[in-house]
Amino acid sequence: MKRTNLKTMAMCIIAVAGLFACKPNNVTEEPKYEYDVYVAGNEYKENNAVAKVWKNGEVIELTDGSQHTVANSLIVVGSDLYVAGEEKNESSSIAKLWKNGKETKLTNGTNEAYALSVFVYGSDVYVAGWEGNKAILWKNSEATKLTVDNNDSGATSVYVSGNDVYVVGYEEQENKTVAMLWKNGQATKLSDGNENAEAESIFVSGSDVYVVGYEEKDDKRVAMLWKNGKATALTDGKEDAYARSVYVAGSDVYVAGNEYKGDNALAMLWKNGEAIKLTDGKEYARAYSVFVAGNDVYVAGYEKKENVFVAMLWKNGEATKLTDGKKSAGAYSVYVVKREVGK
Repeated sequence: MKRTNLKTMAMCIIAVAGLFACKPNNVTEEPKYEYDVYVAGNEYKENNAVAKVWKNGEVIELTDGSQHTVANSLIVVGSDLYVAGEEKNESSSIAKLWKNGKETKLTNGTNEAYALSVFVYGSDVYVAGWEGNKAILWKNSEATKLTVDNNDSGATSVYVSGNDVYVVGYEEQENKTVAMLWKNGQATKLSDGNENAEAESIFVSGSDVYVVGYEEKDDKRVAMLWKNGKATALTDGKEDAYARSVYVAGSDVYVAGNEYKGDNALAMLWKNGEAIKLTDGKEYARAYSVFVAGNDVYVAGYEKKENVFVAMLWKNGEATKLTDGKKSAGAYSVYVVKREVGK
């Protein structure tokens, strides 16, 4: 009896061991990722420019070319693509927002209007621009004036962080343009108003607020970075320069813009204040937008080639033409989405 029990136990142990031995090795494979690169801009088609988005180099036309249009800014949230821009007619321009190619008119064309920046936070869509020379923030297509007096003003960029909505731009005060920051509608001057200045782009990282633009000094425009209101010059003021876009990744601050060299402008990237030339200055070029994804730095802009402006994308300094150079074109905004392969 005892021997039988031992034999039974041994057979059970062998059976259980065999059961586990037959199981496949359940090792979870690490997901693989790839990046979708979106660029907004426009390209001429006969007499008018067509607002376009390039996704991984493939063209998405937002308009048919019957009117002059431009796509100034884009953002991708989930499966939705948002683009801000405007359409010009003979007498005015209309600020517009496209969601997945479907347009919404933000203005009616009574006053000249521009939509320069779009940001999505939760279910809310924010657009910054101006109408009738007044800085405007549209939230879900509802317009709010950022200034209440008769001074000319404009909003150039919007960023939302938590419960705070940040907008930058400019306001004319005593015949000078002042670089401005509006936080939840409250205005802060970034420049003192002694010389002309404008704020062009904003990025918020944690509790730090980064703004770029330019300020005139001794009749030259100097590319500027403001961090929490403290100004830093990116250029020496010997030639005109502009900072047009800012992106913060970790402890690194990237700024895209351009600096003149004689009659031509160089497309520039500044990383933590150090200048990187994207073009050689032989032809006119501008950088308008910068985005960082992983270890890669993307810059959108344009470069003149054989008297035609070509929409350009620089990835880690390496240039790629988005257009063939037959018609003038420009790239004004870049946004990169990381996604799992096959999804």
